[in-house]
Amino acid sequence: MNKLIDSLMLEMRRRSQRAHLESLDDRLLADMGLTRDDIRGKRRQNRNAF
Repeated sequence: MNKLIDSLMLEMRRRSQRAHLESLDDRLLADMGLTRDDIRGKRRQNRNAF
Protein backbone atom coordinates (compact mmCIF):
# COMPACT_ATOMS: atom_id res chain seq x y z
CA MET A 1 0.00 0.00 0.00
CA ASN A 2 2.85 2.41 0.77
CA LYS A 3 4.33 1.84 -2.68
CA LEU A 4 1.02 2.83 -4.24
CA ILE A 5 0.82 6.00 -2.16
CA ASP A 6 4.45 6.85 -2.94
CA SER A 7 3.92 6.40 -6.67
CA LEU A 8 0.74 8.50 -6.56
CA MET A 9 2.54 11.27 -4.67
CA LEU A 10 5.42 11.17 -7.16
CA GLU A 11 3.01 11.39 -10.10
CA MET A 12 1.18 14.32 -8.50
CA ARG A 13 4.51 16.10 -7.97
CA ARG A 14 5.50 15.48 -11.61
CA ARG A 15 2.20 16.82 -12.89
CA SER A 16 2.50 19.87 -10.67
CA GLN A 17 6.02 20.57 -11.93
CA ARG A 18 4.91 20.08 -15.54
CA ALA A 19 2.03 22.53 -15.05
CA HIS A 20 4.40 25.03 -13.47
CA LEU A 21 6.85 24.74 -16.36
CA GLU A 22 4.05 25.09 -18.91
CA SER A 23 2.84 28.28 -17.24
CA LEU A 24 6.43 29.58 -17.26
CA ASP A 25 6.65 28.74 -20.97
CA ASP A 26 3.39 30.60 -21.60
CA ARG A 27 4.67 33.66 -19.74
CA LEU A 28 7.95 33.65 -21.65
CA LEU A 29 6.12 33.29 -24.96
CA ALA A 30 3.76 36.11 -23.98
CA ASP A 31 6.77 38.30 -23.25
CA MET A 32 7.87 37.68 -26.83
CA GLY A 33 4.35 38.31 -28.14
CA LEU A 34 3.81 34.68 -29.12
CA THR A 35 1.46 31.87 -28.15
CA ARG A 36 1.88 28.10 -28.16
CA ASP A 37 -0.21 27.96 -31.31
CA ASP A 38 2.25 30.32 -33.02
CA ILE A 39 5.10 27.98 -32.12
CA ARG A 40 3.18 24.90 -33.26
CA GLY A 41 2.36 26.60 -36.55
CA LYS A 42 6.01 27.45 -37.11
CA ARG A 43 7.05 23.88 -36.40
CA ARG A 44 4.53 22.61 -38.94
CA GLN A 45 5.73 25.11 -41.54
CA ASN A 46 9.33 24.08 -40.95
CA ARG A 47 8.45 20.42 -41.38
CA ASN A 48 6.63 21.15 -44.63
CA ALA A 49 9.58 23.11 -45.97
CA PHE A 50 11.66 19.98 -46.54
